[in-house]
Amino acid sequence: MNIDYHRYRVKMNIVTDDFLYDPRKANTQLPMLYANLLFDNLRFFLSPCEDNNEKSIGFYSQLLTKFTG
Repeated sequence: MNIDYHRYRVKMNIVTDDFLYDPRKANTQLPMLYANLLFDNLRFFLSPCEDNNEKSIGFYSQLLTKFTG
């Protein structure tokens, strides 16, 4: 994920088939969907991710505490 704070964009590749993902190996050939999303407020944009994804809660919480806008 790449956050462009100046243009209010979040750019990321999304895995389209979780069944093919294996955390024990390098997953270089996964089907991906490129997303370039616009946000008004990064805190509100990331809040649902923090609430619904317990595996990544630390990552999103860290982003929210560093963001001051």
